[in-house]
Amino acid sequence: MQKYIQNHIQLKLPSYKTILFTLPIVLIWRGVWGIADLLLVPENKSISYILGIGVGMIAVVWFKIPNVSTVEEINPDQEKIYAKHCLSTIKSISKRKIYFGTSEKSY
Repeated sequence: MQKYIQNHIQLKLPSYKTILFTLPIVLIWRGVWGIADLLLVPENKSISYILGIGVGMIAVVWFKIPNVSTVEEINPDQEKIYAKHCLSTIKSISKRKIYFGTSEKSY
C-alpha cells in the first residue's frame, strides 16, 4: 500500500508563479470590495451588502443575456459524448475498492 501511495499520490505544491499571480488578484478584489462598501451606503453595512448583492445579480443576468443565442449553436452530439465520458468515469471510480490496513486490494 505504501508503494502504491508513493507511486500514485504525489504532493503537488504550487509553483512560485502561482503564488505571485494569485496574491495581486486577491489584493485587487479586496480593494474593490472595500471601495464598494464605502461608496454604496457607508453608514449602514447591511444595506450596502444587500445593494451589492442586488447589483451583482443584475450584472450576472445582464452579461448572460447575450450568451442565450450561443446555446442554439452547441452541438448536442458532442454534449452526449461528453456526458457518456463523465458517466463512465464515475462508474469506474465507484468500482474501485481500497482497503487500508488489510491485504485485500482491488484497483
